[in-house]
This record gives sequence, C-alpha cells and structure tokens, in this order.
Amino acid sequence: MNILFDKINILLLVTACLNLLLGFIIFFNGRNKKINIVYSLNIVAILGWTLSMILYRSASLETNLFWCTILYITPTFIASSFLYFTYIFPTEKDKNVLLKSLIIFSINAIIVAMMAWPDLIIKAVNIRSGFEKEIIFTKFYWFYFLYTVGFFSYGFQRLFKKYLKSIGIERLQVIYFLFGYALAANLAFVTNLIMPWLGYFFLNWLGQIFTITMVGFASYAIIKHHLMDIKMVMRRYSVFLAALSTVLILATAVKYLLATYFYNYSVWGDPLILIAALFIFPPIRNRFYRLANQYFFSSLYDSGEVIASLSDKLRTTIETEKIYDFIYQTLINAFHVKAFGMLIYNEADKNYLAEYNNGFTLNGRKIFAEDKMLTEMFIKKNQPIITEDASHVPELKGNKYFEMLNKVGVEILAPLNVKDKISKI
Repeated sequence: MNILFDKINILLLVTACLNLLLGFIIFFNGRNKKINIVYSLNIVAILGWTLSMILYRSASLETNLFWCTILYITPTFIASSFLYFTYIFPTEKDKNVLLKSLIIFSINAIIVAMMAWPDLIIKAVNIRSGFEKEIIFTKFYWFYFLYTVGFFSYGFQRLFKKYLKSIGIERLQVIYFLFGYALAANLAFVTNLIMPWLGYFFLNWLGQIFTITMVGFASYAIIKHHLMDIKMVMRRYSVFLAALSTVLILATAVKYLLATYFYNYSVWGDPLILIAALFIFPPIRNRFYRLANQYFFSSLYDSGEVIASLSDKLRTTIETEKIYDFIYQTLINAFHVKAFGMLIYNEADKNYLAEYNNGFTLNGRKIFAEDKMLTEMFIKKNQPIITEDASHVPELKGNKYFEMLNKVGVEILAPLNVKDKISKI
C-alpha cells in the first residue's frame, strides 16, 4: 500500500504523534498504576483510530472495505476505555468496578462483532474522484451510533457528578479532563458520526484532529495540576527536548557551513557531525537540567543524592536546631528555596507552634490556629498545599488561613505524619 501524504494525512500524522507522546509519558512513568494503564489504553485506541483513517484514505479499491471496517472498530475501544476510566479517575472508590468493566467490554465486543460482520452495518465504500470516499451504511448503523454516544454521554455524566462532589486540586483535575474530552468528543460526533450518516463525508477525518484538544487539556492538567502525578516527568521531557533541539540546531548549522565552504563534504562531514552530536548531547542535556532546576522548575533534582546527603548530615548530630539547619541547607541545594520553617502540631490546643523559621517574616508570631478546612482537604490526606494551585480552588476563596499563608509567602505547606498522627508541617 502506498501511503497518501496530502495535507489531511500530514495533519492526522501530527495528531497521532502528539497522542503517542502523551501515552508514552503516562504509561512508562506509571505502569504500575491502573489509572495510568487505562488512560494509556484509551490513547492507544485514539492512535489506532487516527492511523486507520490515514490507511483508509490511502487504501486501494480492493482494501477499501477492510480499512473502513477497522476505522469504525477502533473508536469502539475509545468509548469503552473512556467509560471504564471514569470509574477509577481520579481515585478508584467503586467496589463493583470489576463487574462494571466486564459489562462495558462485553458490550464493546458485541459492537465489534457487528461491525466486522459483512454487510451488517457497513455495506460498501465508493471512491469519488476529487472527494472523500463515500461509505454506504445499512439500517443497523443506529446500533453503532447509540453505543458510541451512549457510552460517552454516560461517562461525561459520571465525571460531572465527580466534579460536583470533589474539592481542591482533585476538582480542577476532573474539570480539565472532562472539558477536554467533552469538547473533542462532541465535535467528533458531528463530523464523524452524524454527517456521514446523512451522506456528508468531506469532514469525516476531522474528528481525529479534534483529539488534540483532549491532549492539550490533559497536558495542561498534568503540568499545572499534577494529573496522575507525572508533573516532574513532563518537565524532564521538556528539558530533554530543549537540549535535543539545541544539538540538532547546532548540527544543522555546522552541516550548512560545511556544505557552503567545502566541496563533496558529505563523504566525511555527515559521520563526523553525527559523532560530535552524540558526544556533546550528554553535557548539553546535563547543563539544561541544572539551569532548569536553578531558574525554572526547581524539581529536576536527583532524589537519591538528596536523601543520601541529608542522611550523612543527620548522623553527625542529635541537636534539634542543627537537624533543622541541615534540612534547610539540603532543600536550598535541591529546590533553591528562599525560606523554610517547621510547625509542630499541638493536639491538645489544636494549634501549630513555629519551632523553626529561616526566611519567613512572622513579625514575632509563634502560634497558628488549626484550620479545619485545610486539614480536611490536605493534611489528613497527607497532601501538600501548593498555594499557587490552591488559589484556583473555589472553597478557599476568602479563607483567612489561606490568605495568611499567601501573605507570609508560603508556597508549599507539606505535612509530615508520624504513626498516622499529624506531628509537623
């Protein structure tokens, strides 16, 4: 088969690459987590749908019907994996999720069998010169339509209920995921389900392109609101790509200069450029990591080195003040923090005592009352309060304790639980 590389297929290929990149990052950095695995499977289904459109548009007369069938089978897995994902995202709380997953994928299997059965739903494909191919559906197409719209609609309903019940960062994660999928799916319903049913095929490739909105919202939620806990991974990849781009630009510039001033350079020039690029990439990558850690992200540190360094220092003293100083110095090197403090929780008085402070302007204040809302939302769940993210949480609007944290300059308030009890923050 000769692949058709027109403008539409190139757009589809770019879309496939973006989906593949997101799926790769999510899977290989959370392969032991069900939520990452299921989301990766959903992206694989989207990737298959996109690639099958490229192959369908490139197919010959003899293979048209086959690739058309594949084109309509792959989206069934998008719908089923998406609905299953809504049962485990952002946390798996449904006790009957296994039974429900069996029902979901059993229905999916029935629809796949119907699509694969000759002449049951798809009857033929007509090639029209200068136009997109025309698909002839049977009267049973409504089964396929009802399955796809029904699964997605029920999934959106579930996510909306979770949005109403959730609080804090979890609520932001749900709304970004819901909005990204709802926008992409509803637009695709029009171009890829309804219009072809009515006999209009000139936009039947556009639904795949709309998945870019899903990738965009998911990526934003990952980077901004810690979706699936791979924020640092995304940052590492962005720095890696920046370093790789720099090496490629340098290699291209060198190749241009050699081609301009040296005749027949390609015999010896290209191998030398490749070898040089392989040698200079590691130091450039490491330099980019250090710069990003120092000036931008403050999270590309080596956790093993940080823990080892702190452990070596802690073995030298049992004095509380020195221990805090060691922690502070370690955090400066790893995160480049400007201030650090330790609060001790007094369970009897329900307040916090500022036992250590280096850099915060407390104006002599030592005692801080407990805030029940922040305790329920973050501390009891052993989750840090990141003030930049928490500022978008509606429940914290007007919260005096949260406003005090901002005023003092606290950017992260991290709980330290000992034996299931809140001891320090």
